[in-house]
Amino acid sequence: RRRVLRLWLVAGGADVDQLGFETIENIERLLITSRGTRAVPISGSLRVVRCYKRLTLERQAAAAAGSFSQRIAVPGETVLPDHGLRVITKWATGIIRKRGARAGDLPAAASLGADAVGRSPMLVRSWKAGDRMKPFGMVGSCKLQDLFVDQKVPRDRRDRVPVFECRGEIV
Repeated sequence: RRRVLRLWLVAGGADVDQLGFETIENIERLLITSRGTRAVPISGSLRVVRCYKRLTLERQAAAAAGSFSQRIAVPGETVLPDHGLRVITKWATGIIRKRGARAGDLPAAASLGADAVGRSPMLVRSWKAGDRMKPFGMVGSCKLQDLFVDQKVPRDRRDRVPVFECRGEIV
């Protein structure tokens, strides 16, 4: 197993001189559990990441663009190039009934009731610790973090999931 890990790492661009006993041992520990997301830094900007049951070798991302909040045009198009987002809104009748998408999967589509939104301004923003929402058909509310965990959205991707807010509530 250690030999296979070393071959995989070298094929992925890791410096063989940086793959000492301790580094390989730390990666083997990642294989033992499958809960959550963990990472082991390798040489330079490489790291091994275990996200639930999947092990990947990836370059560490540059510093994240940080949190964001932007008023969106309704109807219209709002672009946030630093965050790779383009939001298109329009007034229409009917309800989008797209199924199978998980939290964090983009592109995404949604419907909001005109009575609930009215002409109030809408924001697209990054999530914040403690954010809560009331999913359609659910009694009470739940934390966005719990939804992310249930849907297995990796921790490092959660900041990139756009959250829509209207009248101070997540919609």
